[in-house]
Amino acid sequence: MLFAVIIFTGCATALSQRPVSDFKAIAGTWRGSNNVGNPVDLVVYDDGRFDAVIIAPQQTARRRGQIRVEGQQLVYDADSSYGQMTYQERDGRRRLTMYGTLKEDGTRFVLEFSPGHR
Repeated sequence: MLFAVIIFTGCATALSQRPVSDFKAIAGTWRGSNNVGNPVDLVVYDDGRFDAVIIAPQQTARRRGQIRVEGQQLVYDADSSYGQMTYQERDGRRRLTMYGTLKEDGTRFVLEFSPGHR
């Protein structure tokens, strides 16, 4: 089960949405947290595949999926959810946001990631 997540981050200036024509712009390790503060690690590969790990005190959930470009949008499909993603960048700051819907029950969630380190 993927945890429903809403993350708020403060920033002095708004980030600008950037179109992604290939996945090299977003490839790498990203880190966020879910609504109860558990870390969520996301690894995006050059071909659009991704692995996500949600680390909770009582369990670790692993998810896999595929991102694709449809027009100007990033769309993803994972084993437990589907939805859209946006990539934003400004002054060297980067953010990847996932707007998803759980396949199991239709619950909607938002995950917001910043570049992470392995």
